[in-house]
Amino acid sequence: SALQSFRNKVHLTKEDESMLLALWHELTHLRTKDLFKWQFSDPEDNVLETITEFIARHTYDEFFRMLRPKAKPNYQKELIKDSLGYQTYVWRFRYVLQTFKINEKEAVEELKGILFEDSRNIYRRFVDWLSTKTNLPEIPSGVIVWDMVNLRLSNEEFQKEVKEYAKRRRKK
Repeated sequence: SALQSFRNKVHLTKEDESMLLALWHELTHLRTKDLFKWQFSDPEDNVLETITEFIARHTYDEFFRMLRPKAKPNYQKELIKDSLGYQTYVWRFRYVLQTFKINEKEAVEELKGILFEDSRNIYRRFVDWLSTKTNLPEIPSGVIVWDMVNLRLSNEEFQKEVKEYAKRRRKK
């Protein structure tokens, strides 16, 4: 339906664009180097899905222009904030970025390197990236990532935990 509407140059609904974004998420997986040569553990898979969905949401307009070069998506800003794919993981990750004042566009570009250039040990590399960006030691960064993707805490508890770590971070 979404692709049919797109082909017929019919106005796309938010649901249509959400379906195109889901397709873009899956195509983004195909851009990941060596993805299918090894198996993930659950937390590692959740980190992979979080990064993939975050990048897909932010680069959805690129996919849109591949399909129709002069067109722009109508709902990208809304879909960045709230889409069906990995909603809680991405919401929590964006909360971490906001709390630590990390620019999302910069994060996208840096995370592309982790995802597309060498996705092996993605969990470890993501923790290292977050530690550098937040100026937190490795263990608190690891706890944030673990709690972001394992959903053992409610969103409110997660927010409280992240705020507490933000208060205790090292001075730059």
